[in-house]
Amino acid sequence: MRGAVTVCHLDSIPVDVQATWPPVFFFVIWTLSDRFFPQLYPGWPSFGYWAIGLLSSVLLFGSLLAHEFGHAFVARWRGLSVFRVSLFFLGGVAEIDVDDGTASDEFWMALAGPAVSILLAAVFAGVWLGTAATQPYLSAVALYLGISNGLLAAFNLLPGYPLDGGRVLRSVLWRLCGDQGQATRWAGWCGQGIGGLGIIAGLIALGTHHLLAGFWLVGVAVFLVLAARGALLPSLLGPS
Repeated sequence: MRGAVTVCHLDSIPVDVQATWPPVFFFVIWTLSDRFFPQLYPGWPSFGYWAIGLLSSVLLFGSLLAHEFGHAFVARWRGLSVFRVSLFFLGGVAEIDVDDGTASDEFWMALAGPAVSILLAAVFAGVWLGTAATQPYLSAVALYLGISNGLLAAFNLLPGYPLDGGRVLRSVLWRLCGDQGQATRWAGWCGQGIGGLGIIAGLIALGTHHLLAGFWLVGVAVFLVLAARGALLPSLLGPS
């Protein structure tokens, strides 16, 4: 990808970091250390907030990578090519050659990412329950990551293309009607609708001074609308 640096390979899959990612990484650290954790756990030393803010940000983006590698590994299992996994300002993305796949390939590949996030949410919830009384700092990190991974799974399962839930919807419609282009149109229209609602929700969040949630919602929603529109154009121009 343009403006990206490959930082490592996992099972021969390149892991790229785009130039837009570092500012978001540090913004998340600041928000967690200066706002989220002090409000949730008042009275702790400043160093403690920044330490768990840094750790939480690292593990949050590690969770995003795990989500994307869930897609990537299942895609390989289904015989599809995986080009890279990238972190960018809105999260992560796995670049996979889906053109030669089937409806079943897309169904299982799309479900894999949310399944990883749900598993991580359950693991972090268990850590939070097990450490709440004895390890407050570890418990705070686990609580944040459990909630974050749960929300990540829930958001991605919304039935709007190109979200994971939209890809599941497209695969089901594709299987039912036998027409990939028509299935893409229906799922893409759902994606645009959900994106429009997301923009409204993000603006409301910004208006109520929830800056991190507001900017993230607006950014993701605009990206979703544009991506859904980009997916719709070929299907509208091509044969039905």
